[in-house]
Amino acid sequence: HGMSISRISASAGISKEETLKILESENCHTGYREVDGCAGEFPSGSGYYYAAYGVKSDPWEESEGGIAVLGSGAIRIAQGVEFDYCCVKAVEALRRRGIRAIMMNVNPETVSTDHDISDALYLEPLYIDDAMAVLEREKARGVFACFGGQTSLRLGLDLATEGIRLLGPDQDVIDAAEDRGKFSRLLQKLGISQPAGVDVASIEEARAIAEKLGYPLMVRPSFVIGGVAMKVVYSEKEMLDVLSEAFQAVEGQKVMIDRFLQGKEFECDAVCDGEDVLIPGIFEHIDPSGIHSGDSIAVFPSFSLTDEQQAQVLKTVKMISKELDIHGLLNIQFVLKDGLFWIIEANPRASRTVPICSKISKIPMVDLAVGVALGEKLTDMGYGLGILPKTDKWGVKVPVFSNDKLPGIDPKLGPRMMSTGESLGLGDNLADAMMDGLQGAGWMPPAKGRILMSIADSQKAESMSTAAQFTALGWNVDATSGTSDYLSKWGLEVNKVPQEELVERLRKGEWDLVLNIPGGNERHIMHGAELRRSASAAGVPCLHSMAAAWAVANSLSKKNKALNEKSENMEDDLTL
Repeated sequence: HGMSISRISASAGISKEETLKILESENCHTGYREVDGCAGEFPSGSGYYYAAYGVKSDPWEESEGGIAVLGSGAIRIAQGVEFDYCCVKAVEALRRRGIRAIMMNVNPETVSTDHDISDALYLEPLYIDDAMAVLEREKARGVFACFGGQTSLRLGLDLATEGIRLLGPDQDVIDAAEDRGKFSRLLQKLGISQPAGVDVASIEEARAIAEKLGYPLMVRPSFVIGGVAMKVVYSEKEMLDVLSEAFQAVEGQKVMIDRFLQGKEFECDAVCDGEDVLIPGIFEHIDPSGIHSGDSIAVFPSFSLTDEQQAQVLKTVKMISKELDIHGLLNIQFVLKDGLFWIIEANPRASRTVPICSKISKIPMVDLAVGVALGEKLTDMGYGLGILPKTDKWGVKVPVFSNDKLPGIDPKLGPRMMSTGESLGLGDNLADAMMDGLQGAGWMPPAKGRILMSIADSQKAESMSTAAQFTALGWNVDATSGTSDYLSKWGLEVNKVPQEELVERLRKGEWDLVLNIPGGNERHIMHGAELRRSASAAGVPCLHSMAAAWAVANSLSKKNKALNEKSENMEDDLTL
């Protein structure tokens, strides 16, 4: 319905109050039209509204005391249907409790914008002016901004400055957890381990911190979607390039620079009521730290943590949730290095793993979060407390990429999210769940084929077991010069591929799988990028870690075993 009041004011160089006075003098009010599903024959009663200037609102039954849920807006990388799922479940939870549920979202291609999901649906831009107008019309008693990802969370902070009540985490909680500098100081206060670092406001400060900490470093701005402007840097030149983007991404805010920890990454989603916490299980990432959680293969529940380590996770979650006074969902990401957990970040909102966690564990996470935000207690809900026992099914989340739709992009994984979807694999054992997830994501290579390996010097020793795994499966193993020399030295049968032949042979479809872990120098980085782009263009799956290669090899082993058993059964049938 045109430009927002804020944008009109900024363009005209006047205050919002002056703009509103002018509109009032011209009798230009905002009216709400109801989407008509009956050709204008009679009032549709759809409860599906959109705003327009200078029109009279359609008749509607006024009400008050409802609660609004802010949607996630446009579907994009790092802001997908996982958050729409959470918004829908939040609306359903409100309606089950007899509360008028008001849904606000701008994207008609989502489930949350189906008119029969909520009591009132407003197809409106997720901006402060539009949201305030809806809330004033509805006389809402509060807003949930914690289910629609960063988009709704940032809008919620703006609404809070206008006096709107945020349900679940309020503005102080959001600021304390999402602002990386403040959260770092909170962890220091609690005595919880975190990577050494500090938030900086200038290039000069960044240089001083880098000199003190040494490389590699992680550059992390606050309040960004999907790791925008985040990167692991190995030199001052890289750091300065990333910082220029980071300062633009969070204008006026500081950027966190901390020591990059290479280790095993875990994350958990918890429901907290201010006293107790409930954790359905812990996700264990297959890919190493430094790769965005949305791009990593993840297993639920964890398969390697001991009871003592899980108890440590629970203790840490309790400490953080009580200090922040969380009443709702809390997502925490850890790195396990040298037997010690280090906190990477905490998000006091629904994360993209909540739908998977809910589906596998059968714990209605969003419903519980809505309940505790409204004053209910976990002890009265009947689902238990602490970390719940393992379910009868394993689940594996496998990312789905759309690199074929983005020609020329380097598909290398890092702190910035690149996947556009995910597959959920389920099984009675981990191998079955992994195979199910990989097949669903379109990752599954043939039972026997060819793999091309190009590995950094720092991980060549680890690559021996990977090459041996694929050889044992009947695969041919090819490798670039340095990797081939190393593996051959240890008696592995590997075919050397000259650098100048890689691109052309990839185009010809010679390989079914590529494993590329580039080194840190400029030449290796350039060659690695060329290799990954060529693999992407040829439609060849490209793995970025030994752990991911291990997952694929294990699944292939399971697949081969199943094929052999099927073949033996067929032979028995023919014999009979």
